[in-house]
Amino acid sequence: MIPSKIVLFACVIPVAALSVILVAPFDVASRHIEKAEKSPRLSRFDRLIRQNALRMIEDGRRIFRFDTFGDEAFWGDTLKLHQAVEGENHGGVGPGLTPTMALAAGLKVDADALPGNVRAGLKHGSVNLDDPGTTLELLQLKAVVGLTGFFNPDGSLSSIGIQCALRSRRPRPLG
Repeated sequence: MIPSKIVLFACVIPVAALSVILVAPFDVASRHIEKAEKSPRLSRFDRLIRQNALRMIEDGRRIFRFDTFGDEAFWGDTLKLHQAVEGENHGGVGPGLTPTMALAAGLKVDADALPGNVRAGLKHGSVNLDDPGTTLELLQLKAVVGLTGFFNPDGSLSSIGIQCALRSRRPRPLG
């Protein structure tokens, strides 16, 4: 029998090594950017490095906020979670998920993803937050932080995926 300390050590070392591999390039890039920004003129090479680092940061933010890594196959195909979100009035099952219920469960809405008329409607109370149809509209706008809705051509929800951003607290709250 292998002692538990050896098993723990065998698990911790690869994780620690991976974290150094993943974090070190960002640390090196950020130090290089800081150094380059302090100099009065950036060389062509420094500008390229800065552009690449900024692009990588934006790519990471986009992936964190929108990518589901294919897990919609589990949440949609296997568990049929999208049917519970839709509700029976929209082709799913049960009462559906209203924005009020989603917000109470801890989901967030990215106000920056909403068109101006929807933001104004929310401020004036003309948007029905007790209708699962509103949740579907928010999913179509890609405004629900942590969830991605996948829609059929007829507008019905075909699946749902969960993003890394589900635990994020960064988006600006509504209101």
